[in-house]
Amino acid sequence: MKPIRHPLVFGPGHRTRQTELLISERDNLLVEAARFYPGLSDREIAKRLRDALLVYRNGRWLRDANEQTCPLQHRGKLLQVMWMILKTIDAIPGDRTIRAALARGTAAAVRRIRPLLRRNSIAPSDNASEDNLQWLIVRGSKLPGPQPEEPSCAHQPETRIRN
Repeated sequence: MKPIRHPLVFGPGHRTRQTELLISERDNLLVEAARFYPGLSDREIAKRLRDALLVYRNGRWLRDANEQTCPLQHRGKLLQVMWMILKTIDAIPGDRTIRAALARGTAAAVRRIRPLLRRNSIAPSDNASEDNLQWLIVRGSKLPGPQPEEPSCAHQPETRIRN
């Protein structure tokens, strides 16, 4: 039997905390980018988002990569979120990675939105179906209460991972 390693011992086969934070940030940005594809399945969103990232990285990103802040012409567009994704980790995630991030993001959004639904009597009971909750999330409905912040162009990750 192998000895159990301490969770703070890093070595072969273990990611550093810094890498885990960068991946988590990238996954949150992937969920944010999915908002530009309303009404599609996670599989279709992953395919389209990956294709858009490939086109951007092989084209415009070659000029935008050296910028310290996101170019103003990208503000409020999918290009802004793609710029932040590539600034965080300069690699294109695969379809399965994007789908996993979207699944985790949807689950987190359901946990975040359920108390708002109960408080505002939108869902009459605890038996509100997951489909109804996901419909509200996908449609981007505005509920009373605190709203998530829009991503800013001044995205400055501490370090970048290049492949």
